[in-house]
Amino acid sequence: MFLYPWGNNMSVGYFSKRDLYASLRRFHRARSQDPVEEEYRGWNWDKPPLRPRAYLGLGVSEVAYRYCPTMRDVYLRRMGVEGEKNQWLANGELVHRVFQMVSEEVRRELALGRSG
Repeated sequence: MFLYPWGNNMSVGYFSKRDLYASLRRFHRARSQDPVEEEYRGWNWDKPPLRPRAYLGLGVSEVAYRYCPTMRDVYLRRMGVEGEKNQWLANGELVHRVFQMVSEEVRRELALGRSG
């Protein structure tokens, strides 16, 4: 079972701004405890085998998240065929919405000259 930093309730509507900021801080703290080595971060585009994404033509999610071992899902998505949504996709959509809400709120606060 996937554990969210804010608990296991799938609803986002009741979160306060403080809850969202706290969750984002926990995400960043967890990420900083397991850093990615610089040689794998994409900064060495001049050294093979890493290249800019423009040359590869695939998004990170198409390469990293393997729904189908044959990668047929990537082919079908590129052909415009939509697959059925499962719980994993719903969870990912929720996480994206949380990050989007927090990003918009931070952008709004910065535009108004507030520091949070």
